[in-house]
This record gives sequence, structure tokens and C-alpha cells, in this order.
Amino acid sequence: MPEHFLGKIVEKLTAKSEKGEEYLDIGKFLKQLGVAEQKDLAVPSLDYLSVPQKAEIMWALYRDLQKETWQAPVAEKKYKVKKKQDGAEAVAEKVVASKVQKLQGKRELALCAAILASLWQDQEVRAFFQREYDRHRKEEQSVNGEYEKYQLLTKEISRLERELDEITATLFRGRNQMADELLVLMHAAQKRELDEQRRKLSMLFEAHPELAARAAYDKLVDYRRELDKEHFVWLPSRRRLLEELGDKILTGRPIMLLSESGAGKTSIVSAAAKKFTGETVSRSVGGQYTRAEKLFATRELAGDASFYLYQPIMEALSGKKSEKDSQPLHDGKFYLDDEFNQRPTEVQMEIVKSLSGHMYPGEKFQIPNTSLTEKVRPNFAFIAAGNPPTDRYERKETDVAVQREFGGNVLEVDYLEQTKDNPELYQLLLVALMDKNGRIRAGKDELAPAFKKVNGQEVVDEAPSAGRFLWRFANAWRTMLDSFAHRDNALTKTNPSQPKENYYFDKLLLDVGVVISWIEAYKKTRQGEESIENYFQKQLKNFLKQPTIPQEDRDIADKIFKHFGIDLAVMPEEQEVVRQAMTPQDIGWLLPNVPRPKEGVAPAQTFEILSEKGEVIEYEEKAIGKYLPGTRWLTKNSKEEYVFRGISKKGEAVFEINGIGVVRHGK
Repeated sequence: MPEHFLGKIVEKLTAKSEKGEEYLDIGKFLKQLGVAEQKDLAVPSLDYLSVPQKAEIMWALYRDLQKETWQAPVAEKKYKVKKKQDGAEAVAEKVVASKVQKLQGKRELALCAAILASLWQDQEVRAFFQREYDRHRKEEQSVNGEYEKYQLLTKEISRLERELDEITATLFRGRNQMADELLVLMHAAQKRELDEQRRKLSMLFEAHPELAARAAYDKLVDYRRELDKEHFVWLPSRRRLLEELGDKILTGRPIMLLSESGAGKTSIVSAAAKKFTGETVSRSVGGQYTRAEKLFATRELAGDASFYLYQPIMEALSGKKSEKDSQPLHDGKFYLDDEFNQRPTEVQMEIVKSLSGHMYPGEKFQIPNTSLTEKVRPNFAFIAAGNPPTDRYERKETDVAVQREFGGNVLEVDYLEQTKDNPELYQLLLVALMDKNGRIRAGKDELAPAFKKVNGQEVVDEAPSAGRFLWRFANAWRTMLDSFAHRDNALTKTNPSQPKENYYFDKLLLDVGVVISWIEAYKKTRQGEESIENYFQKQLKNFLKQPTIPQEDRDIADKIFKHFGIDLAVMPEEQEVVRQAMTPQDIGWLLPNVPRPKEGVAPAQTFEILSEKGEVIEYEEKAIGKYLPGTRWLTKNSKEEYVFRGISKKGEAVFEINGIGVVRHGK
């Protein structure tokens, strides 16, 4: 249903408490749906939950029912078709009537409504919800003046990223042709403009910390949608990799990705393939005994005749499954040769030699050890992935002659970052904890970093044991990944006199997918009954008990966790965790890289102008979108000049016309 219509419905549900607090009258919402008590429904007891938890559940159930009753396609269709004939109010009544019938016919929806009604009747829960909703509304108003500017910048950045990806895909598909000068210019221009808009957004956040916190929350919500839809999150380091990979595929040569196990090579290539080609990635895993020709085509028998069945490389290159296909089934795919450097050097050389000069669309490619030729499809790219040669991997260092065939097209993929300036692992944990309504049903006492004052400014406390469990776990997790990669880490830096090898894992790798699965299970089974810390302690203990993990690795893991104030030998005493309801700003300020308000900052200066009736209009000199205070317009029918002055306390646009103040509602 159109947003303005839905907004009117929500506005009608807004009420005020005796203290003047604005809240959502869920009782009125239930009354509109005609929800009556149904004695045959067994409403589960929620007495074991705290008041904040009940309020969060009430909000979630309201949102679920709202989507079912107001945003269903049938409602939208009815509104669009009949709004001119019957009017919005009449249509709303008909939509409600149809949804009430659906509500009564579906036991699950009826039970959802019954639980919602039960929670709304709880005076303590209702009062808490009223206070928090009012706090949320005030937060919205506090960023109102700059929020539109932020939205415009964000939309512009999204547009530029989308168009950059589209231009890259177009250049990639036509890489054998003389590059269109306009496309080349646009590609370079998009990159420069993208950098500029990102810089502007960063400056806006520095100037307006409350807005930065809200924007950080919005980004987490976007990441949650990506995780649900794509099973991948475009965190900053991953977006940078996508843009770097986009530059590499334009060369038409093979590409090499190098990283430690678990850093996400396969995930980034799969996600990039969808971005640039719309197709899934074709993949095989290297081995010491697979001959190169087996990756291209194999001879098969069909009765008395034989034919060539195309293997992963040829299927991705030609779009065909065998030589019997007369037409391609697709326009080509990214082919990922995983564990490439596990193959013998001669096999590596045979593969890249065959492909390095034959990667351009439309060119004929002769299949090795056959007389067959096929045309290269536009979306074909060959990407080899492997681990760096170390004492832990049975890998051969790629021969210099093989490296030369990649022509410098080598990218390193690192683990997700975890620093105070880019806490990606921590962000991912928060995203996984978030529900479909954008809520995190946990308290700051379980999640937040610790902050301290330095010169009147709040900065993150980087002491290893500072902060709540989830933050300390994220730091410990990154240290474990560095230990697995045999790099400097928190323990090697703390013990410089000891051999670094004492703090390197041999086999222990805590994969991102494993941790995300723990959180999903927690949300479905233990949330509300057990603290995140207790739950994670149990999962970590069970994980470290695996027989494939050597005792030496377990000992190092134990030292890492203790360094960050997590003792797996001592289960924390389970106490009732205070679950504060968190507004979007509360959630945004969990991230240490979000600018924080500075002490002693003077409040925004307020100006005054008189209206035609002699009433005082107070306003602040704030922009609305791209329009800055002082912007002037001339009306079409007269020579009156409008001068935009700023925003009133109520968030309305204030103009000056011939020295008289005028307020325009709705900005």
C-alpha cells in the first residue's frame, strides 16, 4: 500500500498519555481489526519475561499483524483501483473487512492478535511501551533537520554504486571491443563522485552525532536484509573488494585470489558473480591428481556414438553442457577454481596457458586435447583461489611462469576487520542478532563496548577486558583468526619476549558461518531465557572439545579468551539480565566508529522572525535536503521573493517574504 496512505493509518493510531507522551494506541488497532476474546485459544504465559522483553514482543507482534492487514498485495490493489471511485476512507473500511475475515480464518494470526491484546492489557507493559515510543519519536525529531540530507546522500551513494557496477558489467561484456569513450569516462567519473559523496556523508556524521547513530542503525537494518536475501553482507571491506575485482575482470586475463581458509573467497566471488552477471558461480576444487583436460571436456558414450561432455570450465565458458547443444544456455559464468595452488605446477600452467589469451567474448576457443572449438561467452571469467604457502598447508608456491600468466591480477582477501574504526565482526554479530523488525532483543549490558572520556570526548576503551561480552568476544574472535593465519596478534604483542609460534594455532579455525548459526539458534530457542554470554560459553566449550582440534590449540584459545576477560572454565553465574529497550540511536551508538557528542558544544543558535500576525517564529539555520538557509526563489505570478531561513522547532520550513515570516507545513 502507498506509504502516504499507510502513514495516515498509523497517524490515526497515535495517541498521548496523561504526561503528554506520544505512543501508538495498539488497543485502537486491535479494535479496528474487530479482535474479540477467543476462549478456545490457549495464550501462552509470558510471566517469565521482563517488562522490556514483553514490550519488545508486543512491538514485534504489532508489526507482524500490521503487515498482514495493511500491506498485503490485495489491499494495495484495492486501494489503487478504487481510491478514485470510493475515496480512501471507504477503501480502508473494505480492506479492514477483508483482513478481519482473514484474521478470523487463520488460527496463527488470531493467536498472534490474542497475545498482542493480552500484552496491551498489562498496564506496566503498556506504560513502558508508551515511554519508549515517545523517546523514539523525540529521537526522530532531533535528527529531522538533517535526516533528509542524509537520505539524499545515501540514495546518491547507492545510485552511484549501482551504476558503477552496471558500467563495470557493460565494459566486462564488451572487453574485446574498442572501449566506448563515454563508458570509460563514466566509469572514472562514477568512482570519483562516489569517493566525494562518501566523504560528504562522513563530514555530515562528524557534525551531527545523533544523525550518525541513526544512520548506523539504518545500515545494520540494510545488512540484515542482505543477510536474509543474499546470505552475504556488503560490509565496507567487502564492497572495496568488489570494486577491486571489478577492475581486474576488465583486463580479460585470469585472476588469482589469495587468502587464509575461512576468509570468504568463495562468498565474495559468488556475490560478485551475481552483481556483474546475474548468474551463480561455477566452481570446482583443486586436487593433486586431476588432469587439466578433465576440467574442460570428457568423452562420453551414448549408444554406439561418443560425444564430449563439457566440464566446469567449458560449461562456464561456452554456456553449453556438451558439444550436442546447438545454442548456449546462458551468457557465460564466473568460474572459480578453488584450491588452485593445490594442483601440480604443470596442471596450473596448462590451465592458465589455455585461458590467458582466449578470454574475449566471441573469440573461438579450442578445447584442449580435442579438435572442437566454442565461442567465449560475454560473462566468462576465470578466477583461481588458493591459500598462501605456509607450513600448515600442503600447497606449492605458484611457479613464477604461472604467476606471469595472471598479469598482476592478484587480490588478497583478508578476514573481516575488527578495529575501533571498522568493527566488521562486531557489526556482523549485531546484524545476526537483529530480528526482521530491526530490533535487537538484548541489553547494552550484554553488547556494548566500554567508553571513556578523553579531553571531553567519549572514545572507546581499548583495554582487552573492557566492554560487555559481545564486544570482547568480537575482539577475541579476530585474535583467533590472526592466530590461525600465523600473524601478530594480541598475545604475541603482549608477550614480545616469547616465540610468536607459541601463540599460533595449528588447526583451530572459528568460521563466520559457525558463529552466525549459533546466534540464529539462540534467537529461536534461548533468547529471553539465557544471557548471550552463558549461551556462547557453552557453544565455545563444545566447539573446542572437537577431537580434530589439538590440545595445544585449545590451550592457546583459552589464553586468548582469558586475555579478553572470558574464562571458559568458569561459567558466569546466571543472573537476570536487564533487557533495556533500545531505540535506533541506542543501537547505532553501540558501534565505536560512530561519532559521539562532544562535551561543551554550544546548542544551535535560535533566530526569530515575526509572522504577518505579529507572532514570533523561532527557527534554527538548518538545511532541508540540498537547500541551504539563504536560498531564494521568485514566485511565478508575482515578483515576491521567498528566502529560505531554516527549520522551526516543530520541524517546519521557515521562509521570509518581504520581511515577514511564513511557515510551510510538511517542509
